[in-house]
Amino acid sequence: MAVSRVVVLTDASRRTGFGHLRRCLTLCEALSRRGFYSSFVLGEADAAVRAWMKKQDVPFYCAPLSKPASMEALCREQSADIVIVDTYRSNRILLKRLLDAGLRVLVIDDLADRPLPSTWLTNSALSPGSCVYRRLTKGRLLLGPRYALLRPGFAGHVRATGSGRTRNVLVAIGGSDPLGLTPRLLKALAATSERLHIRAVLGPLSRRAVGLESRGHCRIEILRDIRDMASLMRWADVAVAGAGQTLFELAAAGCPCVGIRIAPNQKVTMRLFSRIGSAMIVSSAACAVEQALFLLERPARRAAMSRRGQRAVDGRGAERIADALL
Repeated sequence: MAVSRVVVLTDASRRTGFGHLRRCLTLCEALSRRGFYSSFVLGEADAAVRAWMKKQDVPFYCAPLSKPASMEALCREQSADIVIVDTYRSNRILLKRLLDAGLRVLVIDDLADRPLPSTWLTNSALSPGSCVYRRLTKGRLLLGPRYALLRPGFAGHVRATGSGRTRNVLVAIGGSDPLGLTPRLLKALAATSERLHIRAVLGPLSRRAVGLESRGHCRIEILRDIRDMASLMRWADVAVAGAGQTLFELAAAGCPCVGIRIAPNQKVTMRLFSRIGSAMIVSSAACAVEQALFLLERPARRAAMSRRGQRAVDGRGAERIADALL
């Protein structure tokens, strides 16, 4: 029996972040359990990304995604059955070229700001009944947080919330932290009079040396490229995170959080979690620390945020999308 093949067109770098590549890898893991073989084409991939991909033992190529003819030829060369496109550089010309070549195309989108011809289109930050794609695609729409592409480990766990005074804080700004927010957050948290146990996660593309050790009333741990983020998020009483894909993981883990807006393209995700009520959204590190301390003093508020997050995001999005592609 012939093996079904998937080619993924995406981007990742220290400058632009890691979220697109991470969620595509998650979806490909779900597809591999259904008999698919995946390879990646990285349009923007610096040396750090290429080194990380080699460690994952994932087949990948580096090529400019802005050349539709080259992308079609590469997909044909790989005998692709399905092409997954997750990049802000996707456009009507590229996608139509792939469709006209007889390929089935899944677009993973965050913006809903341009025509995206496709076979399927998913945007986990929009409500299922949203009409914003009505004139942008004729593809089957997979919308809402139930389609969020989360790593294994987030599904099927109900968070037990206590009513006592708790002090575990997680800092998780993302795969690269291009603005260097982690050191600022740690310094601000350590400067408070609270007794905190802080775990700061540095993503695989982060190159900033935090250099801040535990001091007096604060215990600080620096963790790198954690594989079991679900357990770490369940450990935390409050998280401070970038307002991107991490908010979906925190919601599924039932961890109340303060989300910091890092990039303009996070606007739709921020609105979603403000509406769900599992996150407080702020625009600076100073405000994030203030709101995190506010939540630590309010166990009932945290418990309510936890319940709202887990009701909205169940961690099974990759399985749903993989089934839809079948």
